[in-house]
Amino acid sequence: MKVILFVFSLISIVSPSLFDDIFNVPDSVLAKIPLVAPFDTKCDDVKMNYCQATFNSALNIDPTLTWRNGTQLLTAVKRAIASNGTDIGLIGACQARKNFYNCFGDTYSACLNNYYLISKMSPTDKISSAYKYTALFKELDFVCNGGFEIAIAEYSTIILVDTSVTAIQCMQNFDSSITNESSQICKAAGSYCTCLQTYFNQQIGLAEGWWVCERVRSAFADQCSSIKCQVTSSPSN
Repeated sequence: MKVILFVFSLISIVSPSLFDDIFNVPDSVLAKIPLVAPFDTKCDDVKMNYCQATFNSALNIDPTLTWRNGTQLLTAVKRAIASNGTDIGLIGACQARKNFYNCFGDTYSACLNNYYLISKMSPTDKISSAYKYTALFKELDFVCNGGFEIAIAEYSTIILVDTSVTAIQCMQNFDSSITNESSQICKAAGSYCTCLQTYFNQQIGLAEGWWVCERVRSAFADQCSSIKCQVTSSPSN
């Protein structure tokens, strides 16, 4: 593993974790992003509320937090993981995610869908909450499954790189790109993947570069099927 030398970001991070806090743009921008409606199955709102309450209880976080509180829920999950230490915290979150997924049955994808959630919004709800909510659980899906081995083995190192000035600049470039061209979200997401993968390749290794690319790709999988992640020294999306 390469020695990591960089200056820590001056940007405040409440609880560093393996999950992105993206979509920090005005709702007027997010409202212009093309959406993909769920296929076939319909979401059961009553079941969704139950599954969410069970997930929150497992992590000992505010039981009232739902997809309507995307930012607060993301922060609460980060804190829950951090408060229990790296390995134990992540393992606990992954077990809660597994139960959350199984709770939905075949309606998981229909419920964790931006098109559906935004259609259920009240005038006081924020579009960004829906985006942050679905991104969190889709990234959890990857981190707790195909990305679990690397996440556990290199948890602290990944967080150091992921909260560096360079990595945060990659995220800010993404937010800036969709602000200027919201219809080109897949292009912006692809560039974000490439930016992070290139930096992770340099700072840790190629496997970790693939890992961070997949983590980001998973958040956009429903609408950006063109994004691909490979173990390579020359990533491009």
